[in-house]
Formats: sequence, structure tokens, C-alpha cells
Amino acid sequence: MYKSKRIQAFLLAVIMAFLLCSTAFAETMPGIATGNDLPVITEEPPAPTETATEMPTQDAATEELAPTEQPIPAAEDETIPPTEVETTEEPTDTPPAPLPAQAGDFVSVTTSTRVFLGVDDTLGALALGVFVRDAVVQVDAVAQDAESRAWYRVRYLYGDDYANGTLKWTAEGLAYVLAEETQPTDAQALTVTD
Repeated sequence: MYKSKRIQAFLLAVIMAFLLCSTAFAETMPGIATGNDLPVITEEPPAPTETATEMPTQDAATEELAPTEQPIPAAEDETIPPTEVETTEEPTDTPPAPLPAQAGDFVSVTTSTRVFLGVDDTLGALALGVFVRDAVVQVDAVAQDAESRAWYRVRYLYGDDYANGTLKWTAEGLAYVLAEETQPTDAQALTVTD
């Protein structure tokens, strides 16, 4: 049994090495959907709006003198220091970016989570597709690309099932995903991705 896993791991490494030359391999990866019809993420964060708060320097009652008040002589005007209105901006509390998961942590992936052969600075050259169904995967390693994006090498579970939905067999595979396309989870076990 131990030797067969080593042989499977070796064969998987050989197949992954030749993947760059063959795009047909991506279509045979279990648990991963491929095609040019992958969803494009076009959502942009909303632009921050600045709300200007106007602080009145004088209200209408102090701008004009009442008819019964006497104007202040010019000599007294110079001795009174002008009052300055200070505007203080409230600090905006931005939540800190979530720390990437550690090796051994479980994260959830969705049918929108893109799957890659390796860390891909271009987000296209090593793309394999997306997961077939929402699942829980385990982080095997954490990496970072040239654009400072966090990547996870994840261990995922795939298998074949009977017509009634029970699994005939399962196996594990490794793939890379962007950390920003995953969600933390409390689960402590892998779930099947296909």
C-alpha cells in the first residue's frame, strides 16, 4: 500500500510536469471544471465617498450686529485674538486584513475558487479551472507571488460514487488556490470536491 502511494505521487509529479505542454490534462483532473466559460470576477470595491461636514464659523446672529449693540472700536479689535475653528477628522477604522491560514488549517472553497497548477503571477498561465462543488480543503503550504498575493497549496478530496450517492473510493490531490478566494471554516475534515 505504501509503495502504491509513492508511485501515485511520482506519477502525479510527472503528469504535472508535462501539463504546460498539454491543455487537455486540465480537463481530466477530477474535481476541477475547465473551459473558457469560467466566471470572470468584475466586482470592484465601491469608491469611498467623502462626506464634507461644514462647521459654521459664525451663525447668522453673530454676523450682523443687533441695532441696540454698539460696534467695537478698532483698538479693541486688535487685542482680541481671532478664534480659529479647528477641524478634526475622525480616524477611519479599517479592519486588518485577515492573516493567511497556516499549513494544516482547513479552509472552504466554492465553485468560483480558481485552481492552479502552481503559484501564477499572471493568473492564467497555470490555471486549471474551478472546483466542481463547494468543499473543505486543507492548506498544505502558504506561498506569495510577485504581486504580494497569498497562495495556498491545498489538499483536496475527490472520488467516484455509486448512483445512490455513496462513495466507491476517494483520493487526495494537491493544487494551488488564491487565499483571497477561500473562506475560513471550523471544519476539521476534507469534503469531496466532485
